[in-house]
Amino acid sequence: MPHSPASDGPAESELIENKSLHTMLQDLKASLRADFSQMATELCRNIHDEGGRTSNLKTKTEELCSAHNEVVDKLQRQEEEQAAMQQKMADMEDRSQRNNIRFCGIADTITAEAHLDNTA
Repeated sequence: MPHSPASDGPAESELIENKSLHTMLQDLKASLRADFSQMATELCRNIHDEGGRTSNLKTKTEELCSAHNEVVDKLQRQEEEQAAMQQKMADMEDRSQRNNIRFCGIADTITAEAHLDNTA
C-alpha cells in the first residue's frame, strides 16, 4: 500500500516536533543542572564565610570575657585594699585621739614632795 502524502505529512511534523521537544528538554535539564551547581557552590562559599565570621566572633567573645574577668579580679583586690586602708585609718585616728587627751589640774612632772603627800 503506497503512502499518501497527506498521511506522511503529520507523521513527519510530529516526529520533528518530538525531536524538538526532546532537544528543548535536554537544554532545559542542562541549564537547570548548571544553575543548581552554581547555587550550591555559592551556598557553600557563603556557609564557609559565615563559619569564619562565627569563629572570629567566638574568639573576640572569649577575649572580652577574659578581659572582663581580669577587671573584676582587680576591682575585688582594690576593694579589699580600700577596706584594709579604711580600717588602718580608723585605727590611726583612734590612736591620735588617745594621744591628744589633756588632763587639767594634773602636773606634768611629779615632785618628791607631791608623791609623799599622796602616799600619806
